[in-house]
Amino acid sequence: MIKQLLHVFAGILFFLNFAATEAFCARTIEKSFPLGPGGSLVMSVEGSSVTVEGSSRSNVHVRVESKKDIEEHYDLTFEQEGNSLIIDAKRKKKSRFFGFFKTFRGSSLKFTIAVPENFNPQIRTSGGSISTSTISGTVDLRTSGGSITCKQIAGTVSGHTSGGSITCEGITGDLSVGTSGGSVKLDGVEGPFQARTSGGSITAKELAGDGSLETGGGSIKVEGCRGSLDARTSGGSININRLDGCATAQTSGGGITMEMLNSPSGDCELKTSGGGITFSLPRESSALISAKTIGGKVNTEIPLEVLGTAGRSSLEGKLGNGGPLVKLTASGGSIWIKSTD
Repeated sequence: MIKQLLHVFAGILFFLNFAATEAFCARTIEKSFPLGPGGSLVMSVEGSSVTVEGSSRSNVHVRVESKKDIEEHYDLTFEQEGNSLIIDAKRKKKSRFFGFFKTFRGSSLKFTIAVPENFNPQIRTSGGSISTSTISGTVDLRTSGGSITCKQIAGTVSGHTSGGSITCEGITGDLSVGTSGGSVKLDGVEGPFQARTSGGSITAKELAGDGSLETGGGSIKVEGCRGSLDARTSGGSININRLDGCATAQTSGGGITMEMLNSPSGDCELKTSGGGITFSLPRESSALISAKTIGGKVNTEIPLEVLGTAGRSSLEGKLGNGGPLVKLTASGGSIWIKSTD
């Protein structure tokens, strides 16, 4: 009887101690740093998601949240060097027998950081998403386990993720992003751009600049582009609408559709090994046309002057006064040259 009471009493003490520990553990940390516009944020964090937002403030405010005690699970440091803030977070290593459940049941950090609008974040995280918005400066983002989102950025943007999607909206400046395991969405990009994915589709709207879109496993769709565009995919269709400029489009596994707003500004090449091609432009445009298909027909709605071959599966001719060369090559479908008028 006494042993049973002792066991009960010990259990109550353990519970009270656990409850007290949980009650006083630090699950939220907030800090402010006197960093002004033009400063830098350098982060290297494990198991963390990061949100950085620019504003009219003249300092940097950091809020860190977790469902568990931060100091117990992480070595978290903040260091200010001049106008730069360095944040480092690493998971603590614990013994196999003590704290086993707390180590392996998963504890993650959530960083929410407010910075001056003119700022330069460089973020590395091994286990979470990254989001940045309303920033003028250089943005450099890397994550191996989450998505990347950039909105309203004026400056150079570089981002890469091994396990998530990428979304960029309202970017003014050089853009270079890539993902090994998700889709890419671009909307309102002014400046040179480069977007790559190994396992998803690419959707882009209102591009203004020269750039490239490349995917190894999905389709490419563009709505509005001013400039020179290079679009390539190994496993899907390519649709380019409202193009003001010139383009190269190549796919091994789908059809190609391209609509020009006016005469091409440079040479264009559309090539597919697994579908047809529809190329549309205004009737009064000027260009040289070279179209050839294996497995279909070449059709045109726009009268042109024949300069070379003109048969069922090939056509060479001149639209208007001639100009840049438009080369259309298909292996698995027909080719249509249509008028947008």
